[in-house]
Amino acid sequence: MLAFKISLGLFFLRITHKKWQRYVIYVAVTISTVFSIAYLFFAIFQCGVPKSGLVFVARKKAKACVGIDAILGMGYAHAAVVSATDWAFAILPILLLRKADLDIQEKVTVGFILVLGSL
Repeated sequence: MLAFKISLGLFFLRITHKKWQRYVIYVAVTISTVFSIAYLFFAIFQCGVPKSGLVFVARKKAKACVGIDAILGMGYAHAAVVSATDWAFAILPILLLRKADLDIQEKVTVGFILVLGSL
């Protein structure tokens, strides 16, 4: 998911013309990357340093891991950030095509392809 967001951000950077659009892409990709990496490390180290799968399961059953509130909080925060970047990348093609020098049929076709690519 992270690699897809970064590649989509790089693609949008190639077709943007305005400075504010580039800032939106930079901010969205940066925040998404930071939260995804933090969520990855949280998932890996929620029960301490993983020695083996059996130790992880034993700690999980003994409730020696992070509490459910922290797990839910990280999950919801990550979901909110991913959803926000999804929306930003879905709306950005519409704003890019609004000022494009194309016929209406070409704008609809290109917009449909860009929105499909961003979902």
